[in-house]
Amino acid sequence: QFAAAGCPVQYHHFKYAQFLRPGDVHVHFFGTATLSFADGVRTQPGDRFEISQAEFGKPLVNGLAPSEPVFQPGGIGKL
Repeated sequence: QFAAAGCPVQYHHFKYAQFLRPGDVHVHFFGTATLSFADGVRTQPGDRFEISQAEFGKPLVNGLAPSEPVFQPGGIGKL
């Protein structure tokens, strides 16, 4: 659906090294970035995000820190 609309989903969600670790599972909330931005929500280094679902046990807590992209859009290679 996103690819058909010309949206480069792969680049935006897999350009950082922390998303390129085999065996990891990542949760992405599509659409929240623009809604939060419109409401004045701004993130900054040191912020913590928590996701919880009783069936999964302990909540997942991640901190926010700056990082650099590990490849450019359109690049293809082996992981």
